[in-house]
This record gives sequence, structure tokens and C-alpha cells, in this order.
Amino acid sequence: MLPMRIQSLALAAVCLVGAACASTPEDPNAPQACVTVDNSRGGSALARVFLVGTDGTRSRIGEVPMGRTVTECIRRSSFSGRYQLVVEEGAADRMDPALNQNQPRALVSESFVLEGGVRLTWDIRTNRIILNSSGG
Repeated sequence: MLPMRIQSLALAAVCLVGAACASTPEDPNAPQACVTVDNSRGGSALARVFLVGTDGTRSRIGEVPMGRTVTECIRRSSFSGRYQLVVEEGAADRMDPALNQNQPRALVSESFVLEGGVRLTWDIRTNRIILNSSGG
């Protein structure tokens, strides 16, 4: 068993390496896809939006307050599979763990294929995705 000091140093090194990898900038030459989230017609007071792959990986797109529309462009060396958009309301004050309400309310979009060059809009209120331009 390693002494506590060596264990602490090893853990610190792993954390630093992990942080460096997580903050690696996107490849500026990678294909780009843009997602617009439309919350302009009052779908949710404040929404946290995630891009979710069929494998369960979640990438946070950002927050979209009521009355706003936000566009986020994503660069990836490869887009593969189908995705969904998930919006979680920021209404933690209404959750009651005693009633097993430990998750914020969520709305999930229909699934879609995301590839470089795609521009799409998701209307939160109607829960519809509109393809503005296709990839290629």
C-alpha cells in the first residue's frame, strides 16, 4: 500500500491530466453542426439544454431563458448516430425528495441525425425540430 502522501500526489496528477484533456479546444477544421433552441414563445421559464447521443452521452448546449432563442454550433471530428435534445427546467425549488421528485422536469425531442453542415431549430413549446439546412 502506498503512503498517503504518494496517493494524494497521484490523485492530484490524475485530476490535472483529466482537467487538461477536458479543456482541449475543439478542432477548428472539424465539421460543424448548429442547433437553435427556440424558447421565445414561453415553453419553459429557464431551460438547461443537452444534446444526448443514443449511447447516453450528454453534452450541455447551454441555458435558454423564456422569451429567448439561442444558437450553439458544435464541432466534432465525427458525428455518428442519432441524437435527441433534452431540456431540463431549472425548477429545483419545486422538487421534493420525500416524494421521490429528485429530477427536474424534462422535455425530450424526437431523434435526429446530426452531421457536419446541418442547421436545425428546436421549438421547445411545440417540441418540433425543423431542419434548416442539411449536411453534406
